Amino acid sequence: MFATLQRSLSLGRRDSSSSGGPPAGGGKNVGILAIEVYTPRTYVAQSSLEAHSGVSPGRYTLGLGQDALAVTGDAEDVNSLS
Repeated sequence: MFATLQRSLSLGRRDSSSSGGPPAGGGKNVGILAIEVYTPRTYVAQSSLEAHSGVSPGRYTLGLGQDALAVTGDAEDVNSLS
């Protein structure tokens, strides 16, 4: 799957047969090489948030398709997440 993602998101690649020259980037691999995802451990269940907010049941869970809303702790900020 990663190879498919890398191929589909690569930037600046051209088929060398279409222009007659070397591929863009001088033949070097260009594109996304790695992806990291961080998800905080603490979360709010969307069904509980629906009840607390007084909205119709299913507004967040069925309408938006969310089960939980992750939130960072007080010791986490944008710098610690990167």
